[in-house]
Amino acid sequence: MDSIAPVVLDPRAAPAAPGVLRSRALRIAVVALPLVFGSSRALASFEVLEPIDTVVHHARAVVLGHVVATSSHWERGTIVTDAIVDVSATFKGRAPHEVVVREPGGRVAGIAARVDGVPVFRVGEEAVLFLVQHGAAADAHFHVVDGLAGKIDVARDAAGHATVVWWEPEIDRIERTSLGELADHVQRVAQEEAR
Repeated sequence: MDSIAPVVLDPRAAPAAPGVLRSRALRIAVVALPLVFGSSRALASFEVLEPIDTVVHHARAVVLGHVVATSSHWERGTIVTDAIVDVSATFKGRAPHEVVVREPGGRVAGIAARVDGVPVFRVGEEAVLFLVQHGAAADAHFHVVDGLAGKIDVARDAAGHATVVWWEPEIDRIERTSLGELADHVQRVAQEEAR
């Protein structure tokens, strides 16, 4: 039987990309939302101190995509996980049709590493990602900005309608909207930013 030695990394020791939140100010609250989505499945949300507009401003690209693969490896003494994401839409900036999102944490050879405030990616999930690019052309990868706020999971009902949920601190409540409404909002904020 494989024994796993848990390792908790200090997020300050992880390689920081511009705009990536490494603050203890990030508060995480897991909220059961089965009634919000009208299903018996419990979903997770989060609470952050940054409003969605600020997260949009921090990102160089905002994309919708499906996670098609993940792999963890050692990088400069730290375990990191690469999530390969097929991009189906871009709401802000530019991104290739496939992006590699690299975040600290993961599992390599029986050693598991977890970094609080960093999103986890699972094969098959769909999410809106708020990204910054790190590295040059051939070795380029992306990081999610503002910790957990930089990844908003997408839930689809039986008819395929997409819904997103996030915590909005400015109004101190959970926001639930269609994916299309979130995309429109991100595009409006990006246009205002460009002026």
